[in-house]
Amino acid sequence: MENSSAKRQSGIELLRIIAMLFVLVLHADYLALGYPKQAIIKADPLSVVPSVLLESMAVVSVNVFVMISGWFGLRPSWKGAFKLLYQSLFLSLLVLLGAFVYTQITGEQILTASNVIDSLKDYWFLWTYLILYAISPLLNSFVEHSGKRKLLHFLIIFYALQFICEFFVGSRYFSNGYSVLSFMGLYLLARYLKLYASESIGQANKNLFLLIYLFYALISTFFIIASAFLLPEKSIFSFCIEKSVAYSNPFIVCGAVFLLLSFVGRRLENRVINLVAESCFAVYLLNTNAILFPFYYGTVRSWYKAYSGVEFLLLTWSLVVLFFLGAVLADRLRIFTWRKLSSWIYRDRRGLGTGGDRSVEEQQ
Repeated sequence: MENSSAKRQSGIELLRIIAMLFVLVLHADYLALGYPKQAIIKADPLSVVPSVLLESMAVVSVNVFVMISGWFGLRPSWKGAFKLLYQSLFLSLLVLLGAFVYTQITGEQILTASNVIDSLKDYWFLWTYLILYAISPLLNSFVEHSGKRKLLHFLIIFYALQFICEFFVGSRYFSNGYSVLSFMGLYLLARYLKLYASESIGQANKNLFLLIYLFYALISTFFIIASAFLLPEKSIFSFCIEKSVAYSNPFIVCGAVFLLLSFVGRRLENRVINLVAESCFAVYLLNTNAILFPFYYGTVRSWYKAYSGVEFLLLTWSLVVLFFLGAVLADRLRIFTWRKLSSWIYRDRRGLGTGGDRSVEEQQ
């Protein structure tokens, strides 16, 4: 798998690229600029539409990544887990080296002792995904032995409980979707769609699924703007805006489902797309790195204060694209070293089968 990118399904690989670009958009939108204020929405609602619409479109990205895992099914192995950890450590050390060189040249102290630890422990998705990766055999066994009806009943109960807990009880149980529990639900939902609905999905119009996803984003945008005129400020933040970006929000889950289905089964073979998608996870690792992350959102904030709307958008989109391409290029070095290292470690195990050695960027 890892040496034959031509066998990848380029439609899904393209979805990975889009989803990772969405992650960069998320970190350049609400996270960098803050949530839209009620007073600003009331004074000029049209001015916040681009920001709210982009956030609504992009916030499905994390759920999409997890559901791709569920669609193809995970087959965990020590090699697969080690590869993920190696990628994280390699890129973290690469950033630390770059920060050290930058400090030596400019004299600006951007490197501290805590960066070495923070650059790894802040990868919430990595550690949450690794737990999902480890327990996936239990989930696969559950899917295999439960059957269509029992699995559907479980999913209905699971998402009903998640909705009740997140919106009416407290987010500490599902952590707004930043939890292994929510990842498990997404994984099982995708498995259900693949095993019991893939034939119908394959016959359906993929563009219709895409239109439904876009409709979700428009409805979410309209709901947030309308709520500024109908609800008090405290309710707008805690119930509308905050929950509008929670991965556990049922509308966001549905948006992720329809975006995934709009790419599943599309006949597309492109080696460039496959090669770029192979390094998608590196974009996340570098973007959320403890050293690079403040630079990323700090740059967006400074541009927002200094430039007009059109200039700001052009600069920010240029940053998103350049950061993505830079991360992909940096990851090629990691791929080269990994292949050398893994061929040396596993040279005596050739022929034993490595079909399960698939990490986030290798799932087929």
